[in-house]
Amino acid sequence: TSNSLIEDSHFRNTGDDALASWSPLGDPVNTNNVFRFNTVQIPWRANCFAIYGGKNNHVEDNMCSDVVTYPGILIAQQFNSNPFDGNTFVGRNSLIRAGGPMFNLEHGALKIWSAQGDISGLIVKDILIDSPTFSGLQLDGAYGITSASFENIEITGAGTAGLFLGSRISGDANFSHITISDSVKSNFLNYSPKLKFTIN
Repeated sequence: TSNSLIEDSHFRNTGDDALASWSPLGDPVNTNNVFRFNTVQIPWRANCFAIYGGKNNHVEDNMCSDVVTYPGILIAQQFNSNPFDGNTFVGRNSLIRAGGPMFNLEHGALKIWSAQGDISGLIVKDILIDSPTFSGLQLDGAYGITSASFENIEITGAGTAGLFLGSRISGDANFSHITISDSVKSNFLNYSPKLKFTIN
């Protein structure tokens, strides 16, 4: 699916991702899909919003609240998806009480997950994360996360760490104007390998 727009819609109690762009490996590649000005409440399984591979997809100006088992927003190389290409943009979203436990993992409210391959060209900015169950912003996975930027992100009241970097990631990311307060365990928990992941 390409050049699709979902806007001004309300999703409640969905049993899997409320809104997702999944680009299965092969042609054509999901390109330029936009989720904007949507409200998602209480997805009892999976995410409010998810992007699995593809090119130039957007998640912007949305509200997500009360997630039970997974992130509020998940950007993942997963489910045998096409590689990320161009720029994936996540901006001006609010995540309220998001993230949860699933498959023995503690998922952050906003999770970048390189589970099956590299993730590149990610732009995340102007995000409010309030009272996440576990971490607020989580970068994790066994593959590279490269050319990623995170700007103007406010994280309040994280159940574990405000910003969590996993122990297997590689690549690089730019962080600017990140405000973290009142985390239960740590505002910044950095397990990333120093010789494999560069923080700017």
